[in-house]
Formats: sequence, structure tokens, C-alpha cells
Amino acid sequence: MKLIIESPGLDLDPQVTALIESKFGHLGKIYARAGVCEVLVRKKADEERKDFFVEAKLGIARNMLFARSQAESPESAVREAAEKLGHQLLRIKEEREDSR
Repeated sequence: MKLIIESPGLDLDPQVTALIESKFGHLGKIYARAGVCEVLVRKKADEERKDFFVEAKLGIARNMLFARSQAESPESAVREAAEKLGHQLLRIKEEREDSR
């Protein structure tokens, strides 16, 4: 699985990059036919809160899986988005195994 990490206007900490590679790289082990996974990390800063947004897209065969999360830390947002995408991937995998 190919992993593309984008963070326009934001310098990601190496620990966050390693976390992204770990969490989203694991999805390729769950489903061998996983194609390209694009992860976008953005930061919204306003007066009250500083939130991080993580959006992830994963292409498999004829499907495109998508997950979005928002948290006060980039680590939390990455973990949540990876978990959401993992649940979708497991559901697709189970559906395909049941249809065989």
C-alpha cells in the first residue's frame, strides 16, 4: 500500500509522521488489496480553540473509503481517523469474504 501524507502550511513533527505511517500502514496488512492511502492534516486556529483535522482516503478496487476526524492534538485526530478507516476496511473485507 502506498501512503501519501500532506500537511499544507503545517510542519508536522516527526513523531506525528511516524504515527501516521504506523497507524495507516497497518491498514495495508488488514487488507492486502489496499491501494493508495492519502492522509491530509490541517490545523484550524481561532481565538477559542486550536483544532487539528485529519482526512484520509483509501482506495480499494472499486471503492473509496473516507474518514475524517477533529481533535485538539494531531495524535488524537490521527488515531481516530485510522480507527474509522480500519472499521470500514474490515466491513468491506468481511462482505467480500461472505460473498465467496
